[in-house]
Amino acid sequence: MGAEQAIRLAMALSDSMFARVFPTSVGSQSCEIYRGGPYPGKLLPGMCRTEVDATRSDRSDYLVTFTQVWDARDFAAFNDPSSGDLHYTWSFLVTSAGVVVAQPPSGNFPPQYVR
Repeated sequence: MGAEQAIRLAMALSDSMFARVFPTSVGSQSCEIYRGGPYPGKLLPGMCRTEVDATRSDRSDYLVTFTQVWDARDFAAFNDPSSGDLHYTWSFLVTSAGVVVAQPPSGNFPPQYVR
């Protein structure tokens, strides 16, 4: 299995949002991040990045990460800094057998989680 297949497997397991806003191969692209809340919500300009790292020396397992980055002036939650870039990352371990295991997310409070 290669990195591209690992990305496809991680996207298939995850929320359909990943395939809509994140690159389907390693790289970054401009994206709009939906800020939740009362209708109609708001779209924030951001950068969405897809990365893959081999987790073993034989490159048989991969860690696929999807990271969104946005300007804190556009959205910052209660404990986040009010300036600079903020980010949130979803991670998935993809084994050589094609098993995808979600890893704990990390980063700042993501805009789409606003209710």
